[in-house]
Amino acid sequence: MDKFAFLLGDWDLDYQFPKSTFGEARRGFPDDETLFLNWHDSLLTQSFVNTGPDRVTLRMGHPGPRGEYELIMEVLMSRRNPA
Repeated sequence: MDKFAFLLGDWDLDYQFPKSTFGEARRGFPDDETLFLNWHDSLLTQSFVNTGPDRVTLRMGHPGPRGEYELIMEVLMSRRNPA
């Protein structure tokens, strides 16, 4: 549970959708600052990255035509009441 500690708290969210297109998740921790989710049966991926004190970025991707993942949503999270 300690790996999720950077996500605990009260957050303000700023949603950004660079593209207009749009189960159960498999998760992984590439490093101590990142939570990665792969949504089964949808091909969507999500990553939560600790980008600084009291800041987290959520990025959602979908496979593009050449096999790379295209960003379809980004959420900039900032802690409302930093400690």
